[in-house]
Amino acid sequence: MTKGEIIKIVVALVLGLIIGGASVYYVFPREVTKTEYTMLPEHEYLRNKFKGMTLRVTCWSGPYEENFRKAVCEPFEELTGATIELVPGWAEFISQLEAAPPDQPPWDVFNADGYNYLAAKDLGKLIPINLSNVPNAQYVYECLKAQRDEWKTKLGIPFDGGLYTIIINREMIEDMGLPEITSWKDLERPEYDGLIAMDETWYYGIYVGAFLLDEEEGAGEVYTDIDAVFNKMAEFKDHVGKWYTSGAEALQYLLNKEVAVAIYYTGGAWDAIKNQGEPLEILIPEEGTLAWLGSLCIVNGTKVKELAEAFINFALSPISQSRHVTLSGNFVTGNFSKVPDEQYFNPSNNEEMSKLVFFDWGYLLEHWTEFEERWNTEILGGA
Repeated sequence: MTKGEIIKIVVALVLGLIIGGASVYYVFPREVTKTEYTMLPEHEYLRNKFKGMTLRVTCWSGPYEENFRKAVCEPFEELTGATIELVPGWAEFISQLEAAPPDQPPWDVFNADGYNYLAAKDLGKLIPINLSNVPNAQYVYECLKAQRDEWKTKLGIPFDGGLYTIIINREMIEDMGLPEITSWKDLERPEYDGLIAMDETWYYGIYVGAFLLDEEEGAGEVYTDIDAVFNKMAEFKDHVGKWYTSGAEALQYLLNKEVAVAIYYTGGAWDAIKNQGEPLEILIPEEGTLAWLGSLCIVNGTKVKELAEAFINFALSPISQSRHVTLSGNFVTGNFSKVPDEQYFNPSNNEEMSKLVFFDWGYLLEHWTEFEERWNTEILGGA
């Protein structure tokens, strides 16, 4: 190797060390500045955000209030540190909304059935829900997403509901040797004459008439042949022994054995069965049954919309829904909720939910005066 070649090699090595050292320094500078991030658990984040705030939420009066409080409200309060102020009621909700100033709504979250939802919507009293703040809405059954105006407008998210069906006093039926009931038509058997209690409200009765006719799916006669429905109920009224005006009255008739059958809601009946061990039994006729659906809505003018959405999200979680159905006996609307085995009457999947017949409140409101007058005259007038 010549002297010149040796010099070239030495120069190359020196340059390599200089360049390499510079690159190492560039990639790994002597002083590294780090930013520290602290990840809060979800419950701490929610508590920091909502602690000390108050949310006003409507619910149905009676056993529903206590069941809803235990299943949803108290766990939410424990999680967030917020306070839930429950506002129970029935028919007065819409008049309260109408009377309230626009910037002073009477409550923040409206737990509304189909009638109250449409009335509040028509008054402009509801605001869209930001579904990005309600990820548990994804669990709502697909049939409800496809069918319900609440979901399509994002003015409400289906939450729960109840079945209007046949409730029997099993002891009385066995003691009297009455025939088993598997169909609405069985209520027309002479053995049950005078042993049936029924709500005197017309919009329940016309669906019962359609189920008794059973000529179209989903009580379709209500919409296609209302005259036939009224004629059927004019015949059926002679089988009715008691007309009731409240759920408590219906249950009392059953428990006092003044009737063997009451056409009534599952929620109230389940509460009596669960808490009092009463000899009541819930039946689902082969033709199907009627149902109401409740949705959680946010009222226009609320000052706590983000808290309202957090509450709705919590109420729609599979855990909350499982607690709610277990305590109340009302069905819930989401996949992955656990329906107790003893609640055989409640839908537990999308297919079963899709078979329920819901009130069509748009149609009923359109014909309200006409149908109410006919009912009072043709049915109750001769009862």
